[in-house]
Amino acid sequence: DLHSFPTRRSSDLEILLLFNKEADLLNSLLTGLSDVIVHDETVFNSEIRRDYGVKIAFKGEQEFPTALMFRKDPEGEQLAQAMNTVQNNLQEDGTMQKLKEFWLTDAYLDSRTYRHVPVETEGKALRVVCITNMALISFMIGDEWYGFEIDLLWALSTYLHRPLEIDLYDASGMIALRNGMADILIGGMFVTPERQEEFRFSDPYHNFHPAYYVHKLLKHVIS
Repeated sequence: DLHSFPTRRSSDLEILLLFNKEADLLNSLLTGLSDVIVHDETVFNSEIRRDYGVKIAFKGEQEFPTALMFRKDPEGEQLAQAMNTVQNNLQEDGTMQKLKEFWLTDAYLDSRTYRHVPVETEGKALRVVCITNMALISFMIGDEWYGFEIDLLWALSTYLHRPLEIDLYDASGMIALRNGMADILIGGMFVTPERQEEFRFSDPYHNFHPAYYVHKLLKHVIS
């Protein structure tokens, strides 16, 4: 998705720029091209904000339900229902809250203990495509995957007794899912009416908010 943000050129003019990479977005702020950048609240964790002198000026009230994406076919429906069962189980036993406290509060940055759950699996692998490599949602260290959504997938793998195969894609991940080359699409996918017309979503695991990022040296914030 393209991420848009305004940049002030004069007291009377604001220009809307469009970027599709987080690195370009951050660089525009650091170089002074932008006064404010708008993205979801998770894209720049506390470590990045500290290292680059960036802060969240405020968060928007709008909520973006985020979920795992499946095909709209019998197999996709079964997997989505299984994911919902897993999430309900995690909610009931308190694990979901623990995952949120670990991943969504930047606690993982303090502990550096990224967890992998050993699972004995068999049968057909769950083919997962991820369209972002971004801490805290889903990210790689070496050849290993970690993150909030990865922990959810491990729980699904355990529930179905099926191994995971996770590959990093770009925006073509949706094409892979649509064409049957993958079973699940992850990467912080917002549930939108347009996407729901073509794909099946699990129940949202969290509602994220937009965040307005500024450099700490900024002396004014666009209203």
